[in-house]
Formats: sequence, structure tokens, C-alpha cells
Amino acid sequence: MANSEGNFCSGLIPTLPETPLSGNIRIRIRKSIKQSGDFQLRSIFTCLALLTIWGCSSPPPVTSNTLSDKEIQSIYQRVENTYPDISADKEREVVKLAVRALENMVYVEGGTFQMGDWVIECQWDKSQGCRMDMDTSNDHVHEVKLSSFSISKYETTMGDFDLYRELQGKEPYREDWRESEELADLFHPRKPAWTKDWQETQDYCQWVGEFAGVEMDLPTEAQWEYAARSRGRWLIWATDNGEIDPGRNFPKDGDGFGETQKVGSYPPNPLGIYDMAANSKEWVSDWYSETYYSESPIKDPTGPSSADKKVLRGGFNGVSPDSSFTVSRTALPPNQKEYTRLLGFRCTTRAPK
Repeated sequence: MANSEGNFCSGLIPTLPETPLSGNIRIRIRKSIKQSGDFQLRSIFTCLALLTIWGCSSPPPVTSNTLSDKEIQSIYQRVENTYPDISADKEREVVKLAVRALENMVYVEGGTFQMGDWVIECQWDKSQGCRMDMDTSNDHVHEVKLSSFSISKYETTMGDFDLYRELQGKEPYREDWRESEELADLFHPRKPAWTKDWQETQDYCQWVGEFAGVEMDLPTEAQWEYAARSRGRWLIWATDNGEIDPGRNFPKDGDGFGETQKVGSYPPNPLGIYDMAANSKEWVSDWYSETYYSESPIKDPTGPSSADKKVLRGGFNGVSPDSSFTVSRTALPPNQKEYTRLLGFRCTTRAPK
């Protein structure tokens, strides 16, 4: 009887359907056969054991309505190469995370827009124009031309960020709070991730991109505003209609106001992106400079080369809509003292549509 890997298990192993999981199983079968030695009997037992594992206890394959089986199989392979010793269940969680990250990307066609705090009608004198907020760093309206990109429709969730941190060997943050019945809902896996350090948020996006097979990062400040304003439209708030309707498209008192909510709890903006008006404030990639808007290049600006603070965009559920304009900016040191629900993030990619 032939003793080669290609022929030995034919007849013992049925033809596996072409799925992402079957490709992964073939990889493991080949690996196990090579490690089992040249004895035919040992190889038979190896094949039978693998069949038992596959048929009885392996998790179901990851599927997608947008990604092909071949693309998912490639994600499996990248996860396998990075984490060869994790369990099949944990491997599947990482694959699902990468697939979900790609599925949730909203394509934003590039274009030119006027970035910054343009004037709006004054309530007390409609013949004048008024700035939306009192932050002088965004009052220089300037032309920006952006290349096309894709941005996640959701803020990064607690569940996905926890999985990333676990595989980095990090303990869960606020573990004492998580064990409390009264506080447990703060850490629901579908709520926005709590963050502490800007660098960890960028590291997460790049980590997901490695498995997804595309480069991912935090959005630039210009990308964030362009997406929030649905490709640069004159939208004051990043809601479904550009206005605030508390309880329908924005939190209200008694409706989780002051606490983060599960991502996607309110309607998205016209591009299909959620929670850019409220939930957590979001880190972007840019360093902060009060004068940058007057110095910014037109084409794909990325912020100052260095500074002592990073920019955050968007509003938090516990603040007034007046702090949640599409042009509003916040600046904080990149390293905070504690993990907080106030600060979240989402990822972006320049991968083609």
C-alpha cells in the first residue's frame, strides 16, 4: 500500500466539502501525519482520530455573505500561523472577528470637502452666521481632498477588544467591576470597548488587519469628519437626518443617557455608519495642534508629526448635543490613568472597494 500522505488517507478520509474549515482541517491532517512517523498503523490511528475530532467536536465553519470560502480559508491560515497552539474554539473566535471586521467596513468614495466649523444660522439673528461651538481650533474652514477608504460601521466592541487583549496575554481591565451584578452590564460584549492608551487602539486595528489580509489603522481626523458628514455634506450631527431627535436617533434622559449603549442602537448616518454623534468619543490617528487647520495640506492630511495630545472625535452619551457636532474636536494625552467607557475607537482601511 502506498505510504505517501497524498494516497494513504484516501479511502479512510472522505472528501471534505470545500469550506474554510475543511481547508484548515487538511492543514492539520498533513501536519499530524508527518509527525506520526512512517508506520502505517500509527498513520491509520492518526487519521481516525482526526476524523473523530472533525466529525464530533470541531466548531462549525465560519461563513460569510460577502467573503468567499477561499478568503475565509486564508484568514484561518493566517490565524493558524500566528497562534498555532490555541484551541479550535478560540481560533474560530479570531477568524470570526476578522471576517466581521471586513463585513462591517463601509466604503467611502473619496472627494473634496470643506473641513471645519462652517457657520450656521443664528437663533437670535438669522442674518448672521454663527460658529457651532466655541473651540477655536476648528474655526478655520479649509479644503481637504481625500482618497477613497473604508471605515467600520461600528465602534470596536468590548467583546472583540477583550479577545485581542486576552491573546496578548493581558488581564481583563476593571475585573472587580465585571464581577459585580450591578455593574456587569457596563461590560456587555456589544458595547463599545473601554480604552486607556491611544497606542493600544492603533495596535488593535493593525492586529485585526493582519488576519483580515488588509492594512487597518485608526481613521485620520479628516477621514472621520468626512465620513461623519456623509462625504462632506453640511450635516451638523452625524445622525440619520443631520438633526437631533432624542430617543429616536440620539440618547435622552432615562434612555441610557450618560451610559454607553450597544453599538448600532440608533439609526446610522446616510452612509450607514453608526454612533458618530454619540456613544463613546473616538480616538483618531492624528496628533493635536490648535493651529493645524490653517497649516494642513489639502491632500490626505494626517495631522502634525508630533505633539503631546491625540485627537478624539464624536460625542459621548452623557453630554449635550452641543458637544456632539460633526466638527467638534477633543484633545487628550495618549496615555490615560484608567480604562474608561468615555473613550472608544473604530478602524479603517484604504483597501479598495
